[in-house]
Amino acid sequence: MNTTRIDKIANWFSKRENQLQILEFPFQKINLLILASTIFWFLYVINSNQNEGFAKSITNLMYKYWINPFLSKIGTGEIPLFLLSLLAILIILFSVAKTLRRYVYSHKRISIYLVLLLNYTLLRFVESPYSFSRFSQSGWANHIAYWDLLYLLLVPITYGIWTLNRVETHNNNNNTSKKGALKPSYLNDDPAEEDIFPERINIAEKFSESIKEIQVKSSYAIGITSPWGNGKTTFLRFLLKKLKVKDDNAIFIEFSPWFCKTEADIISLFFDSLSDGLKAYHSSINNKLKKYAKIILALRKNTLTENLGKVINLFDESKELHTLYKDLNNHIGKLNRKIYISIDDLDRLYAKEIIECFKVIRNTANFKNIVFIVAYDAEYVDKALKEALNENHKNYIDKIIQLEYALPEIESNALVDFIEAKLRQFNIPYEEIYKILEPEFVDKIEASNNGTQKVNKLNLENYFGNVRDCIRILNSFSAQYQNLEGEVLPSDLFLVSILKTLYPDEALKIYLNLDDCFNENGGLQLKDLDQFKNIGKRVKDQSVKTEPRYFIKELNNSTDFLNLIQSIFFSQKPGILSASCNDNYEIYYNGVVAANKIRFKDFKEWMKSAEDLMEQIELLNLKKNSLKQEKLNNLAIKLSKYSPANKEQAQVQIHTLLYLQDILKFDYLYQYIISILNNFKSECINILAKIIDNPLNVKSKLITSLLFHIKLEYIRKANNPNNTLIVALDNGLELFNSLTLKMLKKKTLENRIDESLFDIYTSCAYKTDSNSKFIFDPKANKILRDLVAQKELQIPFLKNLEITRPDFDDKNMRAFRPQIDQIFTDEIDNYSGFEKFFKGVVMDNPNNAELDQIWDYWEKYKASNYRYYMLES
Repeated sequence: MNTTRIDKIANWFSKRENQLQILEFPFQKINLLILASTIFWFLYVINSNQNEGFAKSITNLMYKYWINPFLSKIGTGEIPLFLLSLLAILIILFSVAKTLRRYVYSHKRISIYLVLLLNYTLLRFVESPYSFSRFSQSGWANHIAYWDLLYLLLVPITYGIWTLNRVETHNNNNNTSKKGALKPSYLNDDPAEEDIFPERINIAEKFSESIKEIQVKSSYAIGITSPWGNGKTTFLRFLLKKLKVKDDNAIFIEFSPWFCKTEADIISLFFDSLSDGLKAYHSSINNKLKKYAKIILALRKNTLTENLGKVINLFDESKELHTLYKDLNNHIGKLNRKIYISIDDLDRLYAKEIIECFKVIRNTANFKNIVFIVAYDAEYVDKALKEALNENHKNYIDKIIQLEYALPEIESNALVDFIEAKLRQFNIPYEEIYKILEPEFVDKIEASNNGTQKVNKLNLENYFGNVRDCIRILNSFSAQYQNLEGEVLPSDLFLVSILKTLYPDEALKIYLNLDDCFNENGGLQLKDLDQFKNIGKRVKDQSVKTEPRYFIKELNNSTDFLNLIQSIFFSQKPGILSASCNDNYEIYYNGVVAANKIRFKDFKEWMKSAEDLMEQIELLNLKKNSLKQEKLNNLAIKLSKYSPANKEQAQVQIHTLLYLQDILKFDYLYQYIISILNNFKSECINILAKIIDNPLNVKSKLITSLLFHIKLEYIRKANNPNNTLIVALDNGLELFNSLTLKMLKKKTLENRIDESLFDIYTSCAYKTDSNSKFIFDPKANKILRDLVAQKELQIPFLKNLEITRPDFDDKNMRAFRPQIDQIFTDEIDNYSGFEKFFKGVVMDNPNNAELDQIWDYWEKYKASNYRYYMLES
């Protein structure tokens, strides 16, 4: 057991109330039953005729260590010695516990003690059949019996009880003008001082002093008023905590009418609570209070419209009620201590239930020394009373509550400080807390009006209207943050928590209709602003017993709502974990990562290398079920939104995006590759070179297509300086052209003629002529010439020159690849070099039918001015 736990246990035992509970533990009804059963079992074992086994062992132990050395010396005739000795111990414990609690005994209890003393005196000093063993057979000790010790114990206890009762009664009669003290009813979730706003600590300190000065002759009612959710309950508990320190003599009782279903339940539960709180201090109050409550409930049930017998009973019960009230009032007065009853949740009740609580305060429980401290929303209670009493509601509360204190409203900046302090307890880094409290968003509404993008700051103070909503927002945030830590952005999660707490209907609507609310075209766009502007007022349904909502000022203002929506979905720099990243809002709303999503911690593990990530892609793509496909799509989204920290991660990201683009056929992935290249401009050539060196499963066509697209922007800019480059670099055309040449050289090492060879060669274009025809790098031309210099590659080369013309509908219309005019001459529209090469191949391969056919097609192609030729039908 660690030191902290030992300290907690020691602290628990050190509290006076806990010590008293330990002493009183044997006297609880169930414990007394267990104790009595155990005693009778021991008596049975001792007096049994069994001479073997467990019973004999127990008997021997008891005789050896208890009966022979102690009980055998107490001669009591036929009275069981063990039972009497245990009874003496219980009387001692009971008396000590009740004395420490300053327990008030009734006359009946004192009479029982006196009868016991009288009976013992008769048995002890008058001739009787009982013999009492003495301490000694001679000397003065011969006059003292062992049982006289119990007698000597009973005498001071009885005298003390009688004296204490007289003193308490005297003090009660003479101290009605003395100052009273107030002490709180305390809940298990005792609010710590750091949970109270600083200004309210001072208020509670001063208010507790004021309450302590109140003079109480009968019951006294104090009202603490504040709008719903403004921290009444927390303030009440803290106030009572302060009062407890000032007066440890008071009794504290908590009563929450919220748990009652009817008005009758309020009376029943109240007197049960009062009885439970007082029975530890007086022997007769418990039963009298229960009887008192029973008669009150019976009187409420009986009406003058019922039969004559019940009317007579009603009269008798009224007389008994009055007698019981006076008796209870007298007993409670004899306690000579204040009884503080705190009542919370009054503003969660129906009007009839509120009136019933007020009746309890002013009528049925109007006993001496009782101080009621009631917390409620004055506006809500006034409205409820007006509905129930019509015009008679005015001044109704004034007749019940003698002192009403309106709790000052908490400043919005104090609420922000409160939230910041709570966020620190979640071990969130300071920079993240700053992002939570200072959110920014791009004003898409303004952009939709005039095409501009304005960055705004969201004022969170508009959404922190009261303590209750702040706590609800924090609870929502805390519950999900613990489960989603590392999977979401704390700043976005906090904003979604605000949305779910203050606008639950709209938050659900967005969740269910995310695709209907937004378009994703290079970023989320609101489809229809009007659907968010028309936010209906939420009206509390009085037909259902529910907590009344205390709404923040202008909570339903469309500007506040739209600003919140934009701060969630239109952050300035959305990242892979942002709520605005595709369907991440689903994770934020539900608080879990769905089965069709990839957890970010797994994604980060896979990002260590392109091999690892491609392996995971292969596993997901292996089985073409819908779940695997959704996870693959989600992986593509994560890759497209991920911000790499270094060039190694950027290489892995580009590598796998190229691979996924081929698998998923998602054209939009291309734009994210361009974005990464722009973020790593100084390293992008090196990154692409490494991918070319080790392409893994990425097809060369995808890489060449990317390179050609980038080079094409440079070629167009050379012709039109106003064009914008997608990847702007000094000497960019030469740098990217070097990559296409590198790919072409690597391809020729395969000594194979195929479609991909010509794709790579096509990407080696580096400028255009006046007719916008591409001019290819002479270095690329030479690489191809050197390749086809190999005899075994010449015929495959010629066979791969034929292509279908995509700009003609007739599939029989064919053409030769347009690049062949430059491969052998480096000149546009100069086919002499190619034709010379072609003739040489035909001469080297006589009687080759395939070559003869291709030559025939070439002749037709020339005849059409190098436009097309027709295949034979």
